[in-house]
Amino acid sequence: MRFYGVPNFNDIARLHNVDHCGFVPILEEDMVGQHQSILVVEDDVDIRSTLAGLLTDEEFSVHAAENGREALDWLDGVDELPTAIILDLSMPVMDGRTFLGVRRHDPALASVPVLVVSAEWDCSDLTKAGDVSGVLRKPVSFENLLAAIETLHMPGG
Repeated sequence: MRFYGVPNFNDIARLHNVDHCGFVPILEEDMVGQHQSILVVEDDVDIRSTLAGLLTDEEFSVHAAENGREALDWLDGVDELPTAIILDLSMPVMDGRTFLGVRRHDPALASVPVLVVSAEWDCSDLTKAGDVSGVLRKPVSFENLLAAIETLHMPGG
C-alpha cells in the first residue's frame, strides 16, 4: 500500500496513526518490497516507527534500531542479513559514521547496501569512499525514499 498526500518526514513524523489521518491506502499490484528486508537505523522514534510502518505497507520485512550499536547487536544475532539498511547519521550511543566504520571491516555486512537519510549537509565523503549507495537529505518524501530504494542493488531484488 502507498499513502499519498504525505509530503515529507516532518509531516510523517507528526502522524501517530496513519489510518486515522484521512490518507487512503491505494493497493498496487506490484509491491516494491516483496521478499526484501530493510533495517532502519534512526534515533527519532516517530520517524523510525513511521518509516517501519510505511515500508511494511510496501511489503518489506522491516527491523528498526534506535542507534548504530543496537543495529550491530541485532545484525550480530541474525541468520540472514537484511537486503538494505536505511541509516541516519546523527544518533546517540553510536552514530551512523561509526556504524559505517565497523561495517567496513565485516565483508558480509559491507556487501549490504546502505542508504543514508540525514539532515547533515555534507555527506560527500561517504559517497566518495564507497561506504554508502546513496544519500537523501531530511526532510525527504516517502516517494523519493522508495525511488532510492528501488535503485539499490539488493540481493533477490
